[in-house]
Amino acid sequence: MLTLKLKAWQNYDRPRFDLPKPVEVTVNTFKEASVAARTWILENELGGGNIGDLKVYEGKKLVALISYNGRVWTTEKEWTLRKEILI
Repeated sequence: MLTLKLKAWQNYDRPRFDLPKPVEVTVNTFKEASVAARTWILENELGGGNIGDLKVYEGKKLVALISYNGRVWTTEKEWTLRKEILI
């Protein structure tokens, strides 16, 4: 069982005052997490400037990051070291 944490923030180039509240979604796979993330982004009409890396946890352990485009990544702090997890 995985937990996807969805959180948007203010893009100061294009301010919005109706950002969605953070939510947590339970999923079974990275594919489900990717689909849930993209669905949430589209439903809330969020742009790339409103989204950082969305986090996927297994228990309390961070196991993956999801980018705006739905791609799933390893969790290295330095983004240039991350590798895509194929789903």
